[in-house]
Amino acid sequence: MSRGCNSCFLFIFSLLFSLFVTSYLYQTSYGAQTSVSPDLYRALEDESFVAVLVFLDDPAYRENTSFSSLEEKEKNDPSIFVKTLQEKAEYATEVISPHLETEIEDGNIMDYQPFWIVNAFSASINKEALELLSDLPYISSIKPDRQHFRPEVSGAPFLENEKQLAAAEDHLSYSERKPWNLALINVPRAWQEEFFGDDIVVAIMDTGVDPEHPQLRDSYRGNLPGHSHETSWYDAAGNLGNENKGPHDLHGHGTHMAGIIMGGNPENPLGIAPAAKWIAVNIFSNGYTWDSHVIKAYQWLLAPGGNPGHAPDIINCSWASRPEYGSDYLQWEILHKLEKAGVFVVFAAGNNAQEGPGSPASYPHAFSVGALNENFRIANFSSRGPV
Repeated sequence: MSRGCNSCFLFIFSLLFSLFVTSYLYQTSYGAQTSVSPDLYRALEDESFVAVLVFLDDPAYRENTSFSSLEEKEKNDPSIFVKTLQEKAEYATEVISPHLETEIEDGNIMDYQPFWIVNAFSASINKEALELLSDLPYISSIKPDRQHFRPEVSGAPFLENEKQLAAAEDHLSYSERKPWNLALINVPRAWQEEFFGDDIVVAIMDTGVDPEHPQLRDSYRGNLPGHSHETSWYDAAGNLGNENKGPHDLHGHGTHMAGIIMGGNPENPLGIAPAAKWIAVNIFSNGYTWDSHVIKAYQWLLAPGGNPGHAPDIINCSWASRPEYGSDYLQWEILHKLEKAGVFVVFAAGNNAQEGPGSPASYPHAFSVGALNENFRIANFSSRGPV
């Protein structure tokens, strides 16, 4: 073969290879890998719109050095970490934003809510929007916005019985009061050593909290200087009215949990850490919560009022999904980010007995808590492993 033919061959080979790579990248980026839940197609046969979570997968931002160079700084500064998450989310949606805006204007997408704690958004969409989204670049999956049940209060609402206990034992010092549940985890000894939870902020992510309860009123952070309802209360479900009115609890479960954790004060302790302060997020509406409510709640808690410096030390989630949701990687990713930001998250194992805990209680990086009875045995209803 002559030198000219060799050059021609190399040119044709390079051209074909370039076209192959371009075609491959186009198919990979533009919808070829998008996973769409079959449940959505079935739901749209009966409904005009369905609630969805749309997850983005933009490989471009992973290669952006301006993001990767911040990794070390993020470890010591939550505000840098949060800003990086926000910039990554904005960067990932740049390509598809014009399409989303058009679909929103045309009425095919409603209730659009972008997130930054995860690379995703929630929305209500119709068939036309589902077809478009499944073909857009960098969308990795489209899933139903799932619904979860509200937890039920076990026993009397918090502090009805605790009020009676306090009245009956008012003459006793705090070191002499030993309710069996607190004695089991050696709380009275901690009180004797002057450990009351000072300077700790606990977020109750539940049904809300009653701020007027006499045993919780003084420990609400929103009443402290430099804080307000804006930094200490959020209604992720959007059904408890104006944010400026402050915390509510239409059910009682969140108040119940806040009391167990922080009821009373160091002079008259009823909860485990009576000197700790609480903030609250409601995620339940008419007995249910949705995945999108949960994402909004976590996101707000990572930067209450838009400030990462107001994030709590601990988030208490006394609810859990059913065992069939044990492989829910949405909250898996979120928990890793909260851990990176220095926030400790506690979950109820759930009330599924031998069926086992659902997510996130089943995760190895979640701290889950079961239930005992007065005989110090696992309660019959309490979820248990293995997971």
